[in-house]
Amino acid sequence: MAERKAFVTWVMVAGIVLVTVSGCGMREADVGMVPVYPGAKEYEYPTDGPSRLELPRYTTGDSLGTVEGWYRKRLEREDGFHEYTERGPDGETVMFRYGGGGSARIVALMRGMDDFAGKTVIEVRTIGN
Repeated sequence: MAERKAFVTWVMVAGIVLVTVSGCGMREADVGMVPVYPGAKEYEYPTDGPSRLELPRYTTGDSLGTVEGWYRKRLEREDGFHEYTERGPDGETVMFRYGGGGSARIVALMRGMDDFAGKTVIEVRTIGN
């Protein structure tokens, strides 16, 4: 198996630290059926730099409000649904968490990150079983 490299970032929302590792070409089937926003592009990290684990990160030029509404409509009826919002001088983060029975699915939406000017960043992951 060929070695692959990606980048790790983290964000804290409502006291929960989310770690993201990206650059792996994953879509919905690979992330436990967490929906991927239509037209979102996987963020391609530079190939030079430190080795990292791999989880998907996507970007879109659509506003945070538009992306947030799309996810809320699809996820708000899921078991264990919770929504967290954090606003600060560096931007805004909205996180949706849902699931039960030993696993959780998380969608984190961020706007205002320096490296992603004018973009909404979407991070998706499944935690647990």
